[in-house]
Amino acid sequence: MECSWLVGDDLGDLVYFYGEGSEGFGLYRGSVGALDYNYADKIADSLTDFLVNGIGIDIAVSLD
Repeated sequence: MECSWLVGDDLGDLVYFYGEGSEGFGLYRGSVGALDYNYADKIADSLTDFLVNGIGIDIAVSLD
């Protein structure tokens, strides 16, 4: 993964990262074992959308 910024993890097997992925630039969630945008879920277009507007909170808290 090029040009990514690791935001955090869930102290388990999920990590949250920010960068240019298959669905465009944004905040993504992926598995520690497969840090690849092809296997990641897009949460929101920006950190502001996620943290302030609550967009993507359903994806961020799900365990799928």
